[in-house]
Amino acid sequence: MQIAKCKLQRDTNRWPLAAILLSALALPAPASTPRDDLLRLVPEDVGFCLVVQDLRGQAEALSRSPFIKKWWESPVGKAIAQSPEHKKFVEFETQLQEGLGVPLTRLRDDIYGDAVIFAYRPGGPGKEDQEVGLMLVHARDPKLLAEITSRFNDIQKQSGDLKDVLDREHSGVKYYCRVERHSQNYAYLHGPLLAFSTNEAMIQQVIDLEQKPPKESAVLGHLRRLGAEQALAALWVNPRAFDAAFDQKAKQLHGAEATILQTVQGHWKAVDGIALSAKVKESEVELSLALSAKADELPAPTRAVFTGEAKPSDVWRAVPDNALLAVGGRFDAAAWNEFLSGLLPEEQRKMVREAARRFAGPALGKNVATDVLPLLGPDWGVCVLAPRAGDKGWFPHTIWTLRIQPGGIDRALLNALNSLALLAVFAYNGSHPDQITFHTLDKMEGGYLSNDAEFPAGFQPAFTLKDGFLMLASSPEAIGRFNPGSASGANDRPGGPRTGEIPLFRISLRDLSQYLAAHQTALADHIAKKNQVPKSEAAHKLEALTRLCQLFNRVELIQRSGSGQMTLTLRVQTAVPLSHSSQR
Repeated sequence: MQIAKCKLQRDTNRWPLAAILLSALALPAPASTPRDDLLRLVPEDVGFCLVVQDLRGQAEALSRSPFIKKWWESPVGKAIAQSPEHKKFVEFETQLQEGLGVPLTRLRDDIYGDAVIFAYRPGGPGKEDQEVGLMLVHARDPKLLAEITSRFNDIQKQSGDLKDVLDREHSGVKYYCRVERHSQNYAYLHGPLLAFSTNEAMIQQVIDLEQKPPKESAVLGHLRRLGAEQALAALWVNPRAFDAAFDQKAKQLHGAEATILQTVQGHWKAVDGIALSAKVKESEVELSLALSAKADELPAPTRAVFTGEAKPSDVWRAVPDNALLAVGGRFDAAAWNEFLSGLLPEEQRKMVREAARRFAGPALGKNVATDVLPLLGPDWGVCVLAPRAGDKGWFPHTIWTLRIQPGGIDRALLNALNSLALLAVFAYNGSHPDQITFHTLDKMEGGYLSNDAEFPAGFQPAFTLKDGFLMLASSPEAIGRFNPGSASGANDRPGGPRTGEIPLFRISLRDLSQYLAAHQTALADHIAKKNQVPKSEAAHKLEALTRLCQLFNRVELIQRSGSGQMTLTLRVQTAVPLSHSSQR
């Protein structure tokens, strides 16, 4: 034996890779988490499954965080603390503590703090009475779990809601039938595990799954694939569980509604997994919607977001980091026109084409479907900037922009906008004592409107064609601040999108708070005049909004796509940490 051991040692010294493999094999398998233990008890055919994990740790870190302290000190936090709803919650917490004999914080930490799961299986069309719900709890304190369960039964018996608790047995394992006033439900208590359902067969299925050798849950695999495995809360939706309901509904509809539902149903059948999740990090909260689909079964307009073909709009390269608001994307106008037309019956499609031919066609001198739509886009965006220091007006610089492809429609669009502007001037001036004046832009094609008596200070709506983009803006100065055709490298700057992310929407609450503070007097005057409210009231509300915005840095919506999957994430970044540990 000693000789063999020495030989093995010599071999592993000569072959480091073999030593690594042997060491890896000798390591114990990673311990399963409470969440994993519960998920393996969830049947694979459920319609959706909600998973909440580490509630204790997240709640403890958040309650001690600088953000929560500032939140309750803010006008919004104070308003919530003084609201009737908050008072009712405090009363409920007191009643709960008196009834169960434990504070709400201990229930959160010792009963629900590790993992809680809610699952639902639909009954199918015409079988709504067969739908099944399941709750699973993994408690840190099994003794307290048993005590709480017993106390809850006693409270319900005293109120008359619970008539009896009957012992049942399945495969040699004991569970309970709770006979309530109008229904029955079932509970299984085993150490730290509590399973509760309105369906007896579901409880028996949980018992069967618990007795089988442990294996990874199918639901956990779906959550991992959709990037929701480590979320504080994640809701997985099984599309196949709802196919029968879609089919039944499709048979009941006719005409345009049936056509629309058939299109939606075609998309739905291509989707094979959906997950909504919430993650709390040191200084940001992420809310995500992830979908996986069979991309080859989707129509062209939606296929790109699942194949990795989607790209950020070029407009984002011109968006400054301090923009108050920015929205940008890409779209294929011709493809979307074809797709949306497919949602309508042929008769209604003819009506839409005829309307476009009669109204938009003469204004542009082109056929909208064949000559105009293919040349629109794909890049478009909206950007709102605070006025620059020294500007006389308070109105934010706002720009809407759309790329126009070469092909001869740029002049037609510009002429159409000129005509619309002049018509608006004539219509307004004919019925108002104050007058709107039309001006041509300096050193570029296009024009703008002015009315010092009625327009807010700094608002002079303008339009132009610039660097291959059609631009509508709040003023000529706003046009001068936005150059999507020539900017470059903005995606790599600090504050730009992270690797693999496609930005869709962004609002800088930090810069918005600075804008509101700098122009509070003018804004309060304008709001008071427009809404017929006292200026002091408008100023008070602006001050509260400013202080609320100061708690955050930015809110952004981003997209990730590729390999048959698309994820939309709403990210909220706070000005101070959400976790006490991040201060260490």
